[in-house]
Parts: sequence; structure tokens; C-alpha cells
Amino acid sequence: MIMKETFTLDPVQSEKFLGRHFTDKTFYQPFDKVVLTLERENAKSAKIYVYDAGHNLYAGRIAVMTNGRGQVEFEACGEPGTHTVRIFYDDKIQRPCFFRLEVETKIETGNPEFDGIQSYLREISAKCCAEVEVKGKKVSLAGRAGDTTYTIWFRDGGYGLLAYVYWHPYLKEFCDFFLATQDRTGFFRGTKMVTMDNLPSEFGRCYNEPDLEYIAVIVVHRVWQATGDDHWMKKCLPKLERGLKAVMTSRKKITTHTRKDGKVLTLYYRNSWDEKHGMVKRTHTCDTWDFQQNKPGGSPVYVIAACDQSGYFRAMKLLEKMHGALGNEETSRHWCEKAEELRKKANRLLWDGTKYLHHKHIDELDHGSFNESEQLAMGNTWAMNRGVANHPQCVSIINEYKERWDKTGDKWPWWSLQPGYPTGTFNGEKSGFWAKVQGSYANGGLICWVGGELAYAALEHGCENFGVQQLKLYYQLLRNTRGGNNTWYWPDGTPGLSYPNSTDHSIWDIGAWMLALQEGLAGIKDTSKLFEDVSCSPKWSAAQMTRAKVVSTYPGNNNYFSYSYEHSPETGKLKIKFSGTGNNVNFSVLIPKNMEASKVMLDGKGIKYKIKWIEKSAYCEFQAKIRKNISKQSFSYLKERIEENAIPQFPFDLNEITIKLTAVSSQYHSVLPARKKEPAAII
Repeated sequence: MIMKETFTLDPVQSEKFLGRHFTDKTFYQPFDKVVLTLERENAKSAKIYVYDAGHNLYAGRIAVMTNGRGQVEFEACGEPGTHTVRIFYDDKIQRPCFFRLEVETKIETGNPEFDGIQSYLREISAKCCAEVEVKGKKVSLAGRAGDTTYTIWFRDGGYGLLAYVYWHPYLKEFCDFFLATQDRTGFFRGTKMVTMDNLPSEFGRCYNEPDLEYIAVIVVHRVWQATGDDHWMKKCLPKLERGLKAVMTSRKKITTHTRKDGKVLTLYYRNSWDEKHGMVKRTHTCDTWDFQQNKPGGSPVYVIAACDQSGYFRAMKLLEKMHGALGNEETSRHWCEKAEELRKKANRLLWDGTKYLHHKHIDELDHGSFNESEQLAMGNTWAMNRGVANHPQCVSIINEYKERWDKTGDKWPWWSLQPGYPTGTFNGEKSGFWAKVQGSYANGGLICWVGGELAYAALEHGCENFGVQQLKLYYQLLRNTRGGNNTWYWPDGTPGLSYPNSTDHSIWDIGAWMLALQEGLAGIKDTSKLFEDVSCSPKWSAAQMTRAKVVSTYPGNNNYFSYSYEHSPETGKLKIKFSGTGNNVNFSVLIPKNMEASKVMLDGKGIKYKIKWIEKSAYCEFQAKIRKNISKQSFSYLKERIEENAIPQFPFDLNEITIKLTAVSSQYHSVLPARKKEPAAII
């Protein structure tokens, strides 16, 4: 027989006495509202202290209890992981409560035109993945092109990677997969067949495109930013520089060697450098594409294309930055000087006063009555975003796109070439059969990535309304096709299909559009690595949005930057709360039209700021540190800190900007004092 034991309940050790505490959910994103509920009999008030996963105190509230129940609200921020809420009741009883802060790249405005684009882009990225083996490990690489779905492309995947660094885990593996193809000449190969039949295939390359070597630099830099892996980046640098040296050397030679398996491989020491001009050259193609036009006898025609010069300029600037991060100051200066030299040469040769020429002929080619110099080539968008063009040049190019869009009535101003070459120009050319009709593919068709680059440039150069318009048009395209994004479209918007196996997801395009959205409109740019230093330039007023929450993070680590944005016309205040794992933020906030900033406060204290004008747009600029803790002092012993009055007055939060706005007349922008203008081109 089991005897039932008796016990005496100690009320002090019961939930009824100690209370019950819980948050409205467990998982939060930065600046999600956390609702903390307290239930405890006879309690009248409690002080709430909130700590992040690094034990930094970042928020505090007073809970007033009514009938044994109280609620407080605060916003989750700080270091990702498990956060601790410490509850101090008025009778000295202390209780804990926990929740999780997790970070995911995201935009929340309440408007699907902006909130929905990222989801579509992420889905496109996933569809473009293929499983391959890299260094003995099976990984999923995003690189399938929409028009050649059985091939992974370094080029297409590399441009897409500019976006999918926000989601995709296999970043270094993507680079390693293609960097390993560098041959003894220094050139990379950029294609690999992946088929369901598992047929063996060699790495290939479009040999009339001299761009893989600069793309390699752009991709390695972006992966380094996302991973923070200095050691890996340092190992890549010799390959990257060897590639640029190969491109920038005049050689024309073909050699062969026989592999162990008996296969004979041809190595091309390509002629991709023009000594006379000191610039990269290519055969006569449609801008950056491989569709080539030869002389009547079949011999190649060489040109200096704007798209290549901007690419190599950008690569040199990134080599400058990566060497600088490693402390290689002399090498960093070398690449800076080379970049500036190339930029000046490109402007002298290719800028026509309104836009950049499609290309400049080295070899003559009779185009009959067709005037190539009038073509608006897609490489113009790269010239803007890669830094070859200065601000007045960018505005001129954007205006040219606007004017041609108005005149042509085409669906979107996202041309590969405008106009394309006359129908029949590429007849009989093996590499040009997709471009034989004017308005098709690279010969005058509409290319989505061009639209993304154009939108990004517009948002960066005082044409914010035009940039927002392009983002909305792209969202409409994605929504109407349930996330479809073809490689190219006819001028009236009809989807272009080059092959029966073409798809409606193109990996190349997502990079440009994600940058236009996340860095252009939302304004978060990682200016170092792992968001250690950030540029933050929210342009939500151009989109007529008064509220937004934005998070930028990379997969595989918890480094991030985030902010919440709220403009209240009624109170005349624009508030930005920010948080992240980094250190410094350079703010440049677009001020709503017909308003001016009269004061900027950071955590209740006035700070210095200046107004910068970009065309007719006013930006309020200031700097801030990302504070991790309410006080520099340790809060391990909170009781002592309270007694020392080291705790701020309740409620308290970290990193809150308030910009006081004052209304101005509608004629304000038209009577602004003259501002110094940069020259249209630096010669």
C-alpha cells in the first residue's frame, strides 16, 4: 500500500506569488514590436530592462500594473540570438523572460509593390540553382541562365550573386567553382553544362567577350563583403590580378596541348588589349553580348566598347579596396591610379556629350546608312553605377532614356540597344542568330537587368521618382507572370523565347533589381564588410511611403543593419531608429518635398548635420555610431548601477534619430541659390 504524503505549500514559491510573464511571440525581426505581459497579484509597477544576446542593455520601460496585470511594448534590436528581459518589481522581486531576435533580409512598408519584389527575386534565384560538386562537396550553385537552362554561367550567376548574397549559402563555392578554371594564359572559363543525363562536359567560354576577368573581381569582392573571410579573399587576389594582367597585355597566339586522356585542348592568348588607346577591346558585338558582326569575308572587326571599360574600372577600384583592407597600401594605390587612368581615357574616347557611344571602331566596318553613334547602348547604365560617369553625365543619360521612352512608346525603357541594328545585319553569323531581327534579344530587345541598373542610377542621382516608377513597373511584370522574368522581351513587352527550353526565370536580372530596391530605394549599403560600416540613404518619401522597416543581412552569419522609418506630417517629424552589429553609419536621408530640416536629434541630443542637394532633391546628412549599450558601464550588477543613477530615465531606447521638418513654400525648389556643378566629363 502506497501512503500519500502530505505537503505544505509555500506561497512564496508559487506562480501566484512570483507572477507569470510572457511575450506575444517567440521569434522577432529587428524593429518588430514586442508586447510583454506581466501577471502578478498585488504588484503595482515594475521596471523592465531588455538585453540582447551579447548582454547589452538596449531598452527600458516602466510597467504600471492594474488588478495584477500590466503590459509594455518595445522594439527588438541589438545582437541577434536569445534576448533577456529582466523584470524588477516594486517589492524587489526579480523575474526573467526570454525571446529570440533573428535576422532576415526584408522590406516591410505595407505596399506590395515594394514588399513583394524580394520574394519574387528569391524564388527566381532558387529556380536557377543546380547541384554540382565543388572540392569534393555537393553544393547548390545559382547560375542557370534563363535561355540556356542546361548551363551554369559565371557571368549570369555572378551578376545574380550581387543579390543572392542576401539569401544563398554557397557563395565562396560559386567563386571557387569558376576560379579553378583559370588556364595558364590567365583567362577564366565561364560556362559548365549540367544535364539530367550527367553527360561529361568541359568548361567553356564565349571567346569574343573579354569580361569574365573583371566579373571575377566584382564577384569575389561581393562574396568577401558577405562572408568577411579575409583569408579566402587574399588567396583569390593573385588569380584576379593575373586575369586582369592577361586582358591588359597585347598577345595574339594560339597553342594546343594534349591532356592525359588524349584530349587536345586549344589555348587562346586572346587579342583583348589595344595598345594605341590603352583600353580593352573586343570583336564587334551587341554591347556586352557575344552576338558578333564580321567583315564580309568573315574576318573579325575590333572595337572599344563602353561596357568593358566601366567593368575594368570597377574591378580596379575594388582591387584597390580589397588590398587596402589587407594593409597593402602600395598595391592599393597602384590600382587606384590605373582605374583613374582608364576612366579618363574612356571619357575622352566614348563620351559624346549626351551619352556613351556603343563602341568606337578600331577596324572599319561599313554600316551603310545606319548611324551607330545614335545607339543608346545598355552599357550606359553600367557606366553610371560603376563610377565611370560623374553626376552630370548620369543625369544626361537618364534624361536620354526618358526622352526615347516617350518617343518610342515601347513597353519599358530597358533596351539592349536603341535602336538595334537593321534586320538582317547578323544573318549568316553563327553567334548572331538570336539577334538577326531588330528588336530581338541583344539587338534592340528589352532586357530586365538594364531596367534594374537604370532604376538604381535614377535613385542615386536625384531622379528618384523615375527610379520608383521603374521598380513599380518591374513589380507589375513579376505579379502578372507569377514571378516570371524572361531573359528578354520584344519592344511591346511580348516575352522573347530563344529556345524551346528557355524559361521565365533569369538569374542575371535579380542582381540589378535587388540593388535598386535594397541599396537604392531602401538605401542600405555595406561600405566595408559584414555591415561594419554602412551608408544609409532612405528615399521612401519619393515612393510616397511614410512607414518602412528594412533589414539587410547575409546568410551564414548574424551580421546585419536595420532601421525603421516613420514620417509624421502632422507632427513635422521624421524618425529613424537603427540597429546593427557594425560600428558606423553615414546617413543621407531624402527630405520630403516642400519640407526642410531644421534640427536633427540623436537619442534626444542635437547633432551636426548638413544639407546636400542632388538635382532638386534635398538630403540631410550626418554620421552616427551604432551604440550597443545604454551606458559604457557594465550592467552585470544592475542593482549597483541603479543606485549610482547610471540608468537613464524611463522609457529609454538606443539609436533613435529625429529630424524636425519645417514646411516651405511650393516655390522653394525653384528659387534655390545656384549650386556649383561638376563638369559633364572630366577629360
